Amino acid sequence: MAATVTAVQANPAFLPFALDARLAAQSALGLWLEEQRLLSWEEAASVLQGLRASPLEQQAAPVAELRDTYAARISRVAPELEVAGGGIRPSADL
Repeated sequence: MAATVTAVQANPAFLPFALDARLAAQSALGLWLEEQRLLSWEEAASVLQGLRASPLEQQAAPVAELRDTYAARISRVAPELEVAGGGIRPSADL
């Protein structure tokens, strides 16, 4: 996975492939779909920290960038960010 992260950092166009690879690895490990995450807890915290760094009235641009970055996967990423933001972790992760 470290090589995938490095590739995405070098070229963000690889992000969709990296996310697909992450889900495939989790499936191969036998995680149920509900247990699979696109973002690690650390990645989610980093995204939220970036959003919270902006005043509320200036968050439209970062939110739009987040939507554009994750594109079709935003419907999976948004709930992960919501859970991470509330500090609620699934019981399997406790």
